[in-house]
Amino acid sequence: MAVSLMFGTARTWGPRSSPGHRGAALKFIASDQTGKTLEAEINNFLALRSREEPGFHNVALCLETFQVNGPNGIHDVIASEPALPISSLFYNNVIEHLDDRIIFQQTLSGVGFLHKHGIVHRDLHLGNIAVEFPFLRTAGVAAILKGTGLPVCHAILPTAPSAEPSSLPIYGVEKAKFCRDLLPSMISEAQFFVVKIIDFGCSFRPAMDDTPNAIGGFLYNPPECNLSKMIAGRNRRLHSPRDLSDLVWSAQGDIWIVACTLFSILDRDQNHIFRGAAVGAQAFFRTVAKYLGPVP
Repeated sequence: MAVSLMFGTARTWGPRSSPGHRGAALKFIASDQTGKTLEAEINNFLALRSREEPGFHNVALCLETFQVNGPNGIHDVIASEPALPISSLFYNNVIEHLDDRIIFQQTLSGVGFLHKHGIVHRDLHLGNIAVEFPFLRTAGVAAILKGTGLPVCHAILPTAPSAEPSSLPIYGVEKAKFCRDLLPSMISEAQFFVVKIIDFGCSFRPAMDDTPNAIGGFLYNPPECNLSKMIAGRNRRLHSPRDLSDLVWSAQGDIWIVACTLFSILDRDQNHIFRGAAVGAQAFFRTVAKYLGPVP
């Protein structure tokens, strides 16, 4: 946890004192984003919705939000229900023990819940669709460390002598993978899993917030956003998404992205269905047309 505070955004595990000694997943947001993102506000809003609503239990419940002081400043922290990203379940073939139909139904139920409350997620890849197993609700730090091993840290040395150490992380920590020690628990509880949509760092509310730009590469944007990027790239006078108001993120964009992600699960392949389109907008639209027919 202390290492995570040094730099950037990190998701880690930590104990939480509560009835049943439930664990929690903690997300530390980069200090330069403190108070600038909607993530904590959206998480708190969702946590107050009725638990009886369809899809409520398919969104990771925010347990609390708070701030901590780190070497680089103040960090917003979000504590939520612990769940394992589906991307991690491809290792050791845990994914083979889960029912695809349940994954699909619960994922779409969670997305529907978000859209009902006016929230567009924008980042529904395999790392942000997670699975909760019953043992995760009570697993303590010792059990987690048994499954992941101790963190592997590497000292970070600046290449420029003039670099200020206070502005750099002291250590880099390798990403932990759940190993075979936890496989029996996951496999024995495979029929009891619950899908949880996690990580609202890119989310926004179209009725209340400014429309954000497209995210990163072409694979993780719907066609309308990629078309917007392509047009803006050709016409330098277009500097704002508002100039292309019909070609920006919406709930329909979430549906496109989640469909691509669910295809990756069905295909048992972490590669994107349009993976050949990563090189640019034209390649993206050619690949889409190849699979789905001419683009309107």
